[in-house]
Amino acid sequence: MTDWLNDIQLVTFDGPGVLFDWRAGLQRVGVTEADDVGKFVARLGELAVAEPFRRWSEVVRQALTDARGDLRPAAIGMFAADLGRLPTWPDALPTLHSLRDVLQIGLVANGDAQHHLDASQTCKTRWDVCVSSEELRAHLQTDRAWDAAVRAGVTRAAVPRDAWLHVSTSERTLELVKARGLRTCLVQRPGTAGQVQGELQVADLHELTQRILTAKQGPLLVEVLVTVPVAQRAALGDWLRDTLLPAMRRVPGVRAARLYEREDGSLLEQYTFGSRREVLQWQSTFAAEQRAMVRDAFGPDVLRAVQVAVLRGG
Repeated sequence: MTDWLNDIQLVTFDGPGVLFDWRAGLQRVGVTEADDVGKFVARLGELAVAEPFRRWSEVVRQALTDARGDLRPAAIGMFAADLGRLPTWPDALPTLHSLRDVLQIGLVANGDAQHHLDASQTCKTRWDVCVSSEELRAHLQTDRAWDAAVRAGVTRAAVPRDAWLHVSTSERTLELVKARGLRTCLVQRPGTAGQVQGELQVADLHELTQRILTAKQGPLLVEVLVTVPVAQRAALGDWLRDTLLPAMRRVPGVRAARLYEREDGSLLEQYTFGSRREVLQWQSTFAAEQRAMVRDAFGPDVLRAVQVAVLRGG
């Protein structure tokens, strides 16, 4: 059972493997043989737990040099520097853009700060939580790194641990994450099937998106059509923009709040909620108070009609 997906408020991803096709990146620099890829992965794992700490680009550069010493240093350096600009899996960008409408998303992965900045640009998204091994001064194959990463993520996203789902293809990562009270998800990628376990297992990120959206019954668009006498239109518009919308952005579950003036002179409030539960909570707590605020400030001639619709976009 995955009813707990309705409670998830933050989903974070490992970078290489989950969002990026690092094997395609290796092919760009001439590493195509399975044996060479295996040597690189094994050496990378050894170096990731070695002390003292080194920047991830340096670790990757050494691992690739040890695995394929015949490669040109410039090619090795290019691969190590471009980890945040690797080809993305076809399901990565649609997932990030769809999930942003219902919860917070983040990147928690080995990498330098520049890698994570590049990843944001490559994925055309802004991370709500972004934690790199360079920031932690520890690689995310270690207990010390994940202790610090969880503290940072909980603080930045303001979520409890059991409302945080981390998506990975790494057996070691999933073990460390689960031990710290986070939810775990295994996504199948070439070379990972049957090797690791997760609390949730999905064939790809499309399946993860669908499961979360189904559990949350969202995202939902709440539209409030406001009909107001002409004499009060400007004052009410200013009040909605300066008072109500900022208040709505603080309501739990609201992902976006906008105000439009329609051609017929009516005003349209639009609020995107992440889940049906959050809409129901708003209706039972804040909605009546907000109607009363409008009525007290502008009188009974202001009419507000509410409509709720589930959004499903591409």
